Amino acid sequence: MSRIWVIGGTVETYKVCDELLHNNKDIIVSVATDYGYEEFAKFKQFLVKGRMDKMQMIEFCQNNCINKIVDVSHPYAKDVSKNAMEVSDELCIKYYRYERTDIQVLQKYDKMYYADDHTDAINLAKKFNFKRVFLTTGIKDVDKYIDANFDELFIRILPRSEQIAYFENKGYKSKNIIAMQGPFTKNMNIETIKHINADVMITKQSGKEGGFDEKVLSCIDTEISVIIIKRPLLKYENRFDNIDFMIKKIILGDE
Repeated sequence: MSRIWVIGGTVETYKVCDELLHNNKDIIVSVATDYGYEEFAKFKQFLVKGRMDKMQMIEFCQNNCINKIVDVSHPYAKDVSKNAMEVSDELCIKYYRYERTDIQVLQKYDKMYYADDHTDAINLAKKFNFKRVFLTTGIKDVDKYIDANFDELFIRILPRSEQIAYFENKGYKSKNIIAMQGPFTKNMNIETIKHINADVMITKQSGKEGGFDEKVLSCIDTEISVIIIKRPLLKYENRFDNIDFMIKKIILGDE
């Protein structure tokens, strides 16, 4: 029996899986991390955990009789999406990508700066001589920021023991670790900014679902600077920004 492979990791994973199961579709859901495995535990019987390169994706599709790939991975998981599209081409499997709407901040703000990547963001922060940096991009590239030797670097991470232990093992100051589970409201961000006395926030262009508006508006309200790391450029095949329409296409087919 053919199956639909859902590449999960974002909150949209819930909606896609719920709708496909409700319509009696056979699915298998993959996540990359322990956190993802716990987060989507309601789909445990369909869930697998582990990072895959392209060759492993090919083997996974062949072993699990995959006939459709639904990519709802994080907007910044560029390699995952790139490999999945290449696998879909090579195996002639239909690929569907849900991409969060790229929100453009309507308010003009003279303390808003855009960076191409983490290195660019660090260079901008150094250029403007920011002293107290509030990092909200997660743990993946955090070593680059630690190595930059800012006067004070406050890092918001998930409240998971392995993430906290990572910083403890590096001898990082516990007072600079903000272990909290989102989503975060604008007021929560404002209170954090005030508490740590940040002069800049570094964040990603993660869309509405990622709390992007709330983060930027909190910077505007507190009059601090914000550096926004732009999404990686990737030409998606069969891309949708309306999740309901995409799910309908998956269920009914593209005829």
